Amino acid sequence: MSQLQPMKLESQGLGSHIGRISARICHQAFPTGQRAALRRMVPTQPPPIQFYRFATDGETLPQNWWQHESDWVTLIAGIALTFPLGHQPEIGMGKALAQS
Repeated sequence: MSQLQPMKLESQGLGSHIGRISARICHQAFPTGQRAALRRMVPTQPPPIQFYRFATDGETLPQNWWQHESDWVTLIAGIALTFPLGHQPEIGMGKALAQS
């Protein structure tokens, strides 16, 4: 029986990745259709092509993102749901979702 291994993020911490993901998704220039597709993602279903475009840009996710794909799908979908506020560490997730 194998145990699930926690995500290991190369030299950058999870907070750094979350900040970059949020800044990118919530930027005015980010395509509305792509943001909508990311908002509709469900971790138990295969992600849309827009997720793979986002994940493989080489800038936002760590190189080993595919080893924990469902974790990144969940995180990115959650951040996309908080648009237009994006990730604000000082605000709880429930409050951010209520304000979005």
